Amino acid sequence: MYIFTCTHIGGKGRHALLHFKAHLHQDFYGLLSTWTPKEEATNDCCKWRGVTCNNQTGHVTSLDLFNGDLEGELSPSLLNLSYLNHLDLSGNQFEGTIPHFIGSLTKLRYLDISWNDFSGSIPIFVGSMTRLRYLHLSDNQFEGTIPHFIGSLTKLRYLDISWNYFSGNIPMFISSMTQLRYLRLSSNSFNGTIPLFIGSMTQLRHLDLSDNYFHETILLFIGSMIQLRHLDLSYNFFNGTVPLEFGNMTNLQNLYLGYLGGCAIKSLDWLSRLPQLGKLDMSGISLPKKITG
Repeated sequence: MYIFTCTHIGGKGRHALLHFKAHLHQDFYGLLSTWTPKEEATNDCCKWRGVTCNNQTGHVTSLDLFNGDLEGELSPSLLNLSYLNHLDLSGNQFEGTIPHFIGSLTKLRYLDISWNDFSGSIPIFVGSMTRLRYLHLSDNQFEGTIPHFIGSLTKLRYLDISWNYFSGNIPMFISSMTQLRYLRLSSNSFNGTIPLFIGSMTQLRHLDLSDNYFHETILLFIGSMIQLRHLDLSYNFFNGTVPLEFGNMTNLQNLYLGYLGGCAIKSLDWLSRLPQLGKLDMSGISLPKKITG
């Protein structure tokens, strides 16, 4: 069977990639140095760095352009990559709001724009990207509350919006995202109590709510999240005591409870029920006297 390449399909994918490159004014590490307009048969854009194509059709399906220190305008020429399902632009210097055309890349299952300088609120068109399984927006300058249309992304398994300027409460629609396995909301300005519905998200494997402004007591329901491997509640403003029900989370491997405000630990007996626990941090928290003394 003849295997088509990105070059052979009318040059559409190749031209789209070259147009994308032309809108950049910095490629500090030469990430796109192989992206050249030469017409030689050997200059197959499926072999360009960061580009992955379907072996049968030659359509561009994936762009991995991470950690390139790229700077400039994101070109809508990416819309011509109509089979693109994976886009990683993390670790660059793109700024401003997320370009509107990104919402038209409806075949995307994976979108990572973390570690850039994007700002503003999450635009409404993100809610139309319903095939997304992976959405990583951390380490930008996004702000506002988590918009309701995020709840439309019911196929998401991974959501990371840490290290931004989000605020408000955790909205209830998060609980309808039943495919989520990884949820990271750390290092924002979320506040209020941890809502009851979080305890119903028993499919979660990773939950990070650290470095926010959550307060009041840590509710018992967290102990029902028996599939959790990683739980981080550190650097918040809780009071009361750490529930003994934490001992029910027998799959926990990492537990971070440092600097919980006025929260204390009255007993450590529940730790003996966590056989897989490898990392434990209880820095700055009041421990039983027989331990601290």
